[in-house]
Amino acid sequence: MRERIVALLLLLATTPAVALDKAEDIRACARKNFPATSSTQTFRLTTIGRDGAERTLHATGFWMRDSDGKTKAMLYVNQPSDLRGSSYLMLEKSTRDDLFMYLPALNRVRRIQGNQTSDPLWGTDFSYEDIKQVQGIFDSGKLTREADVEAGGKKLYVLSFVPDKAEESAYQRIVSRIDPDSCAALQTEFFRTGEVPHKRLTVDPKEIRQEGKRWVAHVYEMRDLHNETRTTLHFEKISADEDLPGRLFNPQTFYLGR
Repeated sequence: MRERIVALLLLLATTPAVALDKAEDIRACARKNFPATSSTQTFRLTTIGRDGAERTLHATGFWMRDSDGKTKAMLYVNQPSDLRGSSYLMLEKSTRDDLFMYLPALNRVRRIQGNQTSDPLWGTDFSYEDIKQVQGIFDSGKLTREADVEAGGKKLYVLSFVPDKAEESAYQRIVSRIDPDSCAALQTEFFRTGEVPHKRLTVDPKEIRQEGKRWVAHVYEMRDLHNETRTTLHFEKISADEDLPGRLFNPQTFYLGR
């Protein structure tokens, strides 16, 4: 009985007391699910091609928010062996992000241009832009609340985001369906042109777990609806708000890993 009471109190502490009306309030609620200052994540990406061929990649991600609110993120590939050591660094700026990639075969750091941010990461269906969406980093652009929709017997908030032109985004619009209880995005569609999405990112509600005051999705599936491929992103371990060394986010040293 005591355990049930504690669980109920935790649920009440993390569930919005009243319905949220404004788009910014919904986004603010969603961002409470992300760490305040930093996070380390180990995960695997399993991609299934149109021909059914499967490939799995294991990686570690490091994320940090500076005192000015700007974010830094670094991805480091652990497996497979032919990609081990490949690394990707993002440094958020006021106008355009600084992006860097390191490939062991070239043994050098290469700056990524704006029009390359939509390229697939290591053969998966996730691009740099898509990873930003998973990490809740998107900021610069127009956010609008659309009409609620019903799914699974409950109403979901709907947010539409139009990236700022300075972002050089491959998407004209990004639309997310938000669970009002956890403020977690259950579905996000990425539109390049017109009204047909190019990609769809989904989360099984059963894979959203309460960790302290945060609700954390542990499994995502990205479908490329144009190429008919899909990639599952499975977080194996997530730690929050720990001290991370600055070299992980330095363009000269990030590829050395932790």
